[in-house]
Amino acid sequence: MYGVPLTPNAEKPVLKFIDDVTKIEYYAQNVVTLSNPLAITDNTAALKCSFAGGCQMDVMAEGLTTMLKASKNNYISVCGQKCDLMDNQSDLSKSSCAVPAISTLYSNLEFGIAESVEDLKTSIYTGTNANSKAAFDNNNLNNAGDTSTLCTIGTSFSTGHIGLIS
Repeated sequence: MYGVPLTPNAEKPVLKFIDDVTKIEYYAQNVVTLSNPLAITDNTAALKCSFAGGCQMDVMAEGLTTMLKASKNNYISVCGQKCDLMDNQSDLSKSSCAVPAISTLYSNLEFGIAESVEDLKTSIYTGTNANSKAAFDNNNLNNAGDTSTLCTIGTSFSTGHIGLIS
């Protein structure tokens, strides 16, 4: 396995010995640390792919594939979307992934990449009232609870996406 330690932080190696007879464990720890900073050395430059995605993108970095496989929280992203690791194309120095479909107004309209939804539930709400997200709960009778002052509300969307109120 390449890429030790697997964490972004430096680690102190620990030596551990167990006596076969007494089963007593002996430890020794060094002040020296091991680190393995990730360095991207190359990638698929100027990759051209359709809005539908699926194209192979390569990222060259020693140990990156090991890190990507170590946790589902580690991934490559393209335009804010997870690029799925292609195990059979990846090795210790190259990680290959399938570029995701990219949803934009144009790609949705022309190619049906994603469909418009009516609920505006982005999970990212803003407002001057502590309960401003109540405005987006599809219940017109459930208000924010404070009528003593004017309040503003809002929600945000991923880059390249919009909300349409009609």
